[in-house]
Amino acid sequence: MDNPFFYLLLGLLVAWIGSYFYSIQRNRKRLREIAYWLQDALPLLGAKHTSQWRGADRLDIFVNEGRGNIREAALVGGMQSRQLFKAVISLIRGGRDSLTLLVSLQKPPASGNEFEIFEAKMPVPRTVVGASDSGNPWQIENYARSNFYKLAFRTPNAREMASRILTLLLDDGFVVRRLSTRPGAPHIMLVLNMSAAPKVEAAALLRLVKGLSDELPRSEQPGTKDRPGSRPSKSKPPSLPGKPLPKAKYSSNGFHSSNGHKGD
Repeated sequence: MDNPFFYLLLGLLVAWIGSYFYSIQRNRKRLREIAYWLQDALPLLGAKHTSQWRGADRLDIFVNEGRGNIREAALVGGMQSRQLFKAVISLIRGGRDSLTLLVSLQKPPASGNEFEIFEAKMPVPRTVVGASDSGNPWQIENYARSNFYKLAFRTPNAREMASRILTLLLDDGFVVRRLSTRPGAPHIMLVLNMSAAPKVEAAALLRLVKGLSDELPRSEQPGTKDRPGSRPSKSKPPSLPGKPLPKAKYSSNGFHSSNGHKGD
């Protein structure tokens, strides 16, 4: 056969099959590494946890019997598919590997404590655009330390809280895609890009989320020791009950996306 199209199609078929198996192996490995990075810190959010695979590109971790003001939480790890054609589509759409934290609270945020942190290149979240004009109107401004982010808030307290939380996340090396607090569940939504290995322990991230969950219901300015920015002394969390997370070995360097995590 001298038809060049035959060899082109054959090459594409071989490349697709190879990318299919590579994507499954790579994404499962990365998701297991994220799960083990989180494992020892999960008791900071709640007493029980379970995990569930959603295909090869997503792992859900559920936390119940929450601590403090947390009722329950879900942590969703999403990897972009590395299959040949899906990878091209993902590249065009700007999809990225991500970790999303969804937290439901016992007491919702106090009126005026809602805020949004989002990338400057992204559109304004619908929770801000579609909000009614009653009460305090939403204000939007650039984050003082970086033009890559914008803050949306109703009150000076919410502005200070949003700026402080974003500063702490960036100082710890996290790449924030969006952080949203809202009056309805899930009351906290945090989306992080996970294209690289985290530089700090997961406990630093979950302590921050736990502190934010305790601060949001307060209408007055909280004391410094109660703020999410206050880093308590590190102590080893209790052993985890419930269903164990998937087993895997760490890689030498340790360690959605638009995987269903579109802004509201």
